[in-house]
Amino acid sequence: TYTVDGQTFSDAFEHGTEQRTLAGIVGYSMNTGTVMVGQRLSKEQRYDWLRKFGIGDAPDIGLPAESKGILTPADQWDGRQQYTVLFGQGVAQTTLQTVRAYQSIANDGVMLQPRLIDSYINPDGAEEKVPAKAPQQVVSKETAKQVRDILESAVTEGEIKEAAIDGYRVGAKTGTSESPCDDGKSGFCGYTASIIGMAPMDDPRFIVEVVLQRPKGSIFGITNGPVFRSVMSQTLRTFNVQPSTGEPARLPQYAK
Repeated sequence: TYTVDGQTFSDAFEHGTEQRTLAGIVGYSMNTGTVMVGQRLSKEQRYDWLRKFGIGDAPDIGLPAESKGILTPADQWDGRQQYTVLFGQGVAQTTLQTVRAYQSIANDGVMLQPRLIDSYINPDGAEEKVPAKAPQQVVSKETAKQVRDILESAVTEGEIKEAAIDGYRVGAKTGTSESPCDDGKSGFCGYTASIIGMAPMDDPRFIVEVVLQRPKGSIFGITNGPVFRSVMSQTLRTFNVQPSTGEPARLPQYAK
């Protein structure tokens, strides 16, 4: 556990005192270490970075009633929410919003607007492109590369080894949150388990996210890695993506 400002946070598994790297914190989904790292940012900076990655904004793909998620302004965060937003609680986002954020990391820090339709073909055969927002440089190319190495190391060295695909370099991250009740009750009913990843890490082309809403059984026994691996493998084959040639990232999970 880790306590700050009277708020105590715990990890999902029991362990003694450990000296972890940032890659090790992410690779094993450690809330404690995430809060420690996030403390380096002010509340306003945490909020601003969430907004920069598209949280709190509808993706604007052209469908009616698109959700923009739930992101409370920083000046309304209480003593606990200011830290829970660092590891994905105290904030809500759609699957597409999550994919959009990861897309920017895969694309050297440049965020693109997701679209369902790229262009129309008019009766005269002329192509008419659908207007899209200008790409945004969210983080630097160097920062995006560092994050990709952390995500790949979560597969090669961390707890997400089941997402690995023979012949291809893969980067991924799992997510687990309490699921709000939808039957009129207050509080939480079950969990939402997810995994999102990109491949091939040499030159990322595809992102796959798998979300399981309120899976049955113990949340610690639920795994969606095999589903991710199956979908991503089929995608790579369908588009004839050549196997990876470079060496995968293997960042150490423990500090020396």
